[in-house]
Amino acid sequence: MNSTLSGHTDHSELNKDAPLFSISFGQSALFLLGGLTKEEDPSIIKLESGDVLIMSGESRLCYHGVPRILKSEKQTWLFCDSHGRTLSYLNNNRININVRQVNFY
Repeated sequence: MNSTLSGHTDHSELNKDAPLFSISFGQSALFLLGGLTKEEDPSIIKLESGDVLIMSGESRLCYHGVPRILKSEKQTWLFCDSHGRTLSYLNNNRININVRQVNFY
């Protein structure tokens, strides 16, 4: 649980109005959402397993990142796999899936 995501913007994408859906599984994370410059103080959002964060429009140009993964206070996931590998993984890690529109020209 020592993973991080450095502060960044989504400025390189062609269609910044298209929403980005961020889906969290497993351990919790602290998500920072700042402003258009690094000088603006960020807001802290605690993301837990099952949370969906949606960013669109100007928020895509704001600095954002994950400085810390936290041990989840409770297990909110239930998976059936015969060897228990998925459950074991989620008990000690975080999975984040981002869904975004990509335009090819």
